[in-house]
Amino acid sequence: MIKNIRLFLVAVLTLLISCVSTASALSIVDRSYSGEPVDYSGTYLFTVTDPGNDNLNDWSAADVAALELAIEDAIGNSYDATLTFYAKVDKPGISVAKMTVDYNSGNLTGEWSTDDPVEFYTVKAATEFALYWLDGGADKGFWSTQHQLTPINERNGTGGSQPEISHLSTWNATVPVPEPSTLILLGVGLAGFGYWRRRKS
Repeated sequence: MIKNIRLFLVAVLTLLISCVSTASALSIVDRSYSGEPVDYSGTYLFTVTDPGNDNLNDWSAADVAALELAIEDAIGNSYDATLTFYAKVDKPGISVAKMTVDYNSGNLTGEWSTDDPVEFYTVKAATEFALYWLDGGADKGFWSTQHQLTPINERNGTGGSQPEISHLSTWNATVPVPEPSTLILLGVGLAGFGYWRRRKS
């Protein structure tokens, strides 16, 4: 009896370990713009304020997972994908190997183009970035910083206006493939649970 309980606890513990993730500090807002509408390509999904940089290599695994879950929620279907970086152009740069960005006066709007179709793009401005979805992909489009705000200065009350662009990044989505160790851990837990159930009956 005690052996069966131990085996059951080991199976449950193994399942829990394979499913546990750390908490995310991701802060997402919807910046509905009330000014003069400006053209931008795709569907605006949301603005990320913390962490405010779109370099996912610097993010924790929990924040990346939270971003991908927020994308799935915003798109509203069973979209299950992982963001894969395509290219980035920093202002005042014009182009990199696979992408070109043009700026209109004030660096608040412009156009972009890529060598290959992309599914997402992010516009980084001030301390935030806005994420846009290009349903079906696109290799060119318009961008705007209308979904970001400059930080408000507590001392003099300035800020809260549309900022200039910092950079534009493009992304594609790939279907995630589970790591073998995760599958093995999950399999061992399920096998242990099945063995315990069989022995009990």
